[in-house]
Amino acid sequence: MAAGGVSAADMSTLQSNDRSRLGEMFVPALLGALDAGRRAAESDGELEPAAQRLRALYRADAAGFAEVHARLSAWGEGRYDAASGVETFYHQPDDQDRADAVATMIFNAWLPRFIGGVFDDERIPGWRFSTSRTQVRALRDFLAGRGAENPGQLASWYAPTGESIFFDRLGTEAVETADEIMLAALGEALAFLRGEPGGAGEGGFGSPDMTTWLWGLRHYVKFESLLGGFLGADSGFDAILAMFNITPRQVPLTEERLDRTDPRAGLAGFPRPGDNWGVDGANPGLSGTRFSYGSGPVMRMVIALKAGAVQGVNIIPGGQSALTDSPHFADQTRLWLGNQTIPLRFSLDQVLAGAEGRAVFRRAR
Repeated sequence: MAAGGVSAADMSTLQSNDRSRLGEMFVPALLGALDAGRRAAESDGELEPAAQRLRALYRADAAGFAEVHARLSAWGEGRYDAASGVETFYHQPDDQDRADAVATMIFNAWLPRFIGGVFDDERIPGWRFSTSRTQVRALRDFLAGRGAENPGQLASWYAPTGESIFFDRLGTEAVETADEIMLAALGEALAFLRGEPGGAGEGGFGSPDMTTWLWGLRHYVKFESLLGGFLGADSGFDAILAMFNITPRQVPLTEERLDRTDPRAGLAGFPRPGDNWGVDGANPGLSGTRFSYGSGPVMRMVIALKAGAVQGVNIIPGGQSALTDSPHFADQTRLWLGNQTIPLRFSLDQVLAGAEGRAVFRRAR
C-alpha cells in the first residue's frame, strides 16, 4: 500500500481478521492424505503394507472422509475463514459462513489428535517437543520434509518411508506413515463430533449431520471476573464472583427468547469466529475436546498520529465500571463482540465533548 494510504479504519478491519493460520498450514497435507486413502480404497489389487493400512482406514469411514475432503477443499478456496456460523445479534451468517464454520470445527477437532498421534508415544525425559507451539512448528517441518527428494533435510529422516521417523507409532510392529496418522486422527475426530454432547456447548453434536457442527456452538468467549484468578476455582466465593461475570443472561444472544431445544440455549458464553494464533485472538488451545476461549484481546486499540492531532478508537470486552448496577458495567460488550469500536478521547476538548458529568474534589479544611 502506498505511503499514507492506511487509515485507522483499515487497521481496525485488520484487527478483525479471523483466518485460521493453522488451517492454512495443515489442511493441504490432510487433503493429500485423504487423496492417498481414496486411491488405496479404490484399488482391489495387491498393495504395499502401508497402502493396505491406509485402505483399511479410509474404507472404515469412506463417506465421512469424502465429505470432509469436499468441505476442507471448499474452506481453502474460501481463505480459511474460521467462521462461527451461529446467528447472534452481532453476527448474521450466510451459507458460506456456515460451511466455513463446519470446516473450522472439523479441523480443530482433527489437529490436536494428529499432534497427539505423532508425539504422544515419544516417552523421552526432557522431551524438547513438549509445548504446543514447538510441536506445531516441528510438525510443519516434518510435513514439509517428506519426499524422496528431501533426504538429509531432517535429522529424523527415515529412508524406507521417505519422511520423519516420528510419524511411526512406537509399540507397533508396522512403521506407520504421516498419511496413516492423519487419517486415524480424522477418524477419531469424526467419532468425537458425532458423539453426544457433554452439556451446553461441550462435547460432540449427537448427530452424523455435519451441517449441525457449527464452530461457534463450541467456540465461545466467556467474560469472567478477574477476581476468580486470585481467589481460585474452589474459593467458596463462586456465587459472589458470578455477579461480576458477563454472560448471555445479561446480554442475550438474540432479541427473541431462545427455545430450550435451540442449540444456542444455555451456552455459557458468546459464539465467536477465529481459532488458535490468529490476528483477532480467539485461542481455544489444542485439547481437542474443549474449544472455548483460553485467551483473547483485552482491547482493540488503533491510534492515528498526525502533527497537532491524535485520533483513535478502542474497545474493551466489558465496560469501564466494576459496579454491576452501573450502565457502564457491560456497555462495551456488544460492540466488542461485533468488532466495533468507540472513539478514543485523547485531548481535553475530546474528553469534554463526551463527558457525562463532572466531579470536583476540594481539600478538606
